[in-house]
Amino acid sequence: MDIPHALFTLSLKRQKNSDQEDTNSYQRSANFGEVSFSPFHATLSLSVRWCRQTYLQLQQTATSHTQVPTFTMVSFPLALLALLVAFPIGVTAFSKGHRSHISGFRRTCLHETVGTQAEAFQLGQQICTYKTITITPSGMNDGELPRQAVSVEDLTPHLNSYIESSGMKNGVLTVISRHTTTALTINELESRLARDVEEFFLKICPPDERSESEKKEAGVRYLHNDIDQRPDGEDEQQRCRDNGWDIDDDVDLQKWRDQEPINAHSHLISMMLGSSESIPVVDGKMAIGQWQSVLLVDLDGPRTRTVGIQLMGNS
Repeated sequence: MDIPHALFTLSLKRQKNSDQEDTNSYQRSANFGEVSFSPFHATLSLSVRWCRQTYLQLQQTATSHTQVPTFTMVSFPLALLALLVAFPIGVTAFSKGHRSHISGFRRTCLHETVGTQAEAFQLGQQICTYKTITITPSGMNDGELPRQAVSVEDLTPHLNSYIESSGMKNGVLTVISRHTTTALTINELESRLARDVEEFFLKICPPDERSESEKKEAGVRYLHNDIDQRPDGEDEQQRCRDNGWDIDDDVDLQKWRDQEPINAHSHLISMMLGSSESIPVVDGKMAIGQWQSVLLVDLDGPRTRTVGIQLMGNS
């Protein structure tokens, strides 16, 4: 079967399904709405019929070996031309119908979104507040010097108290450690687990053999702990000056070195755990699990620490 014959055979099959419909009132329902195809369907239908009839006449003439009538020779190209013109018009109408409906759908969604945002602003007064709290380790004795001990402190009661006093009902709480040798995490508060935390991380980063830690290991040395070679470089020297140390004075420089602990392992563990947490607040409560607590892990204690808390939301 040649290509023209195949095309018109397909058109014949489709035409049988549509001959029962009135081409002047035909409408097709699409998923995105009702789109009218009456004028364009009529043009397409007539063009297809014209092409079919002309093609059949040509086929009959070829079979009977008679001369092709002049009318048939002229009408066949005209029929093809009409079909080529009518088809893109119909496609354009179909596309416009879909775009019109989709545009309306988008406008509806936008209206609903704006309405939802307007309702959100009516929830209550906006809140944005920050405070710093001081945490004293539970096992720390008065006057006790840091010995690079690892301890876990529960921040959850402090955070709950701050949320309640602020009046915030829904929003986000962000808590951040303000020290380079402490870390924050959300996990279970359990005394034996706290000892496991210490044992686990000190195996990964054992203390320097020069440190005050009871867990120090021979042969372990970190570059950060070469205090006699610090501050190293102009940038570090300027940071010392910015923090109140006159390191250009030999006496003051030695004082700064004397107070620097041998604690490189504490810095490294802090980097692994992280220094901040953001927690959703829903109906005035932190959205954490039943056995979860917000924990401050002190990696170079015991010593008094500070934590920053910010609340952002609505009352």
